[in-house]
Amino acid sequence: MNNDQSLEHLDNIHLMYYKSKIYLAESHLMTSPKSYHDKLGLDLKADYDLDILFFIIKKSLVYNQLGNRSWMLYVIEITKILSSSKSDKFSIMKLYKKLKNKEYKNSYNLQCFDEIKAIIEDENKESVLSKLKVLRDQFYAHSDEDFNKITHELFPTYAEIWDLMDKVEKFLRAIYSQDIKEPMFSIDHIINRYIFDFKRIYRYYQIAEDHGVQYSLYSNFSKERIEIFRTKKL
Repeated sequence: MNNDQSLEHLDNIHLMYYKSKIYLAESHLMTSPKSYHDKLGLDLKADYDLDILFFIIKKSLVYNQLGNRSWMLYVIEITKILSSSKSDKFSIMKLYKKLKNKEYKNSYNLQCFDEIKAIIEDENKESVLSKLKVLRDQFYAHSDEDFNKITHELFPTYAEIWDLMDKVEKFLRAIYSQDIKEPMFSIDHIINRYIFDFKRIYRYYQIAEDHGVQYSLYSNFSKERIEIFRTKKL
C-alpha cells in the first residue's frame, strides 16, 4: 500500500483525466456525431434515421458551441496531465519524479510509467501531444474568432486522440491496480443524458412546419426519405 500523499496526487491526476475524457467525448459527439457513433457507439434505443439525426446535431448552434467549448477544455486539461513543466502541480511526470526521488513513501513498481513517459518526453513536433500543446498555446493567445481556423489547421484526428487517451487510461489502471483500487472510467452516464435531448430535437424536426427547418431537410435529403422520416414513430 502507498501513502496518502502519493494517492492524493494520483487521485488528482485521475480526476483531471476523467474530466478531460468527458470534454473529449462531448466535443467528438457534437462536432462529428457519425464518427463518434462509428468508433464508440451511442446507446440509441429508438429507430432513428441516423444520417438525419447526425445532420440535426451538426446543424445545431447550441451543440456546435458546446462541442467547441468542450474541445478547448479538453486540450487545456489533458496537456496539464501530460506536461513536463514543473509548474503543472498534478502532472504524471511530477508524480513520477516524486516517487522516483522518494519524496513520497511508496512501493509502486515504476515500470508502469514507461509508455506514458515516452509519450510525454517525445519531442517530435508531429506527435499528437505536441499538436495539442500548440493548440493549448494558441487558445490562450487568440480570440474566439480564430478558434475554428486554429483547430482546423492543427487538429489531430479523433482516432489519434482517443488512442492517446487509451494509453493514459492504461497507465492509470496499471498504477491503481497496485493499490487494488478501481476508480471510475466510464462516462456512459454522462453521454446518455445527451441522447434524451437528441430524441427531443429529432422529434421537433419530424413535426416542425417551420420553413427554415423544412428547407434544411429538403436541401440535404430526398423527398421520399423525408416523408418516411416525418411519419415514422420513434
